[in-house]
Amino acid sequence: MDWSLPGTLSGPFSMHPAKCVWSWYPNQETEYHVDWRFGQRYGVVTWGSDFKWLITWFDAKDIPLAGRTTLGGGAASFDLSKGTTSPLREDERKALGL
Repeated sequence: MDWSLPGTLSGPFSMHPAKCVWSWYPNQETEYHVDWRFGQRYGVVTWGSDFKWLITWFDAKDIPLAGRTTLGGGAASFDLSKGTTSPLREDERKALGL
């Protein structure tokens, strides 16, 4: 999912995570906005402390969506300690543009 960044005059706009500074804040709990896409599972890609890409997978049923309406909005919370983490394969990294 692309980041959904606040715009000034034009409203929000999207940016690929590899091209956005929001992607480079390790080890801190924070709130990010994304262009949400519904799916069967969700993966959160992070840059590990050993300088390798990791992916943490979650089943969609395990991610609570709060405040979501037909117009969008809402919030989802991901606790990386509760997902299944593994190294991101080279083909996955390339497909994501990382």
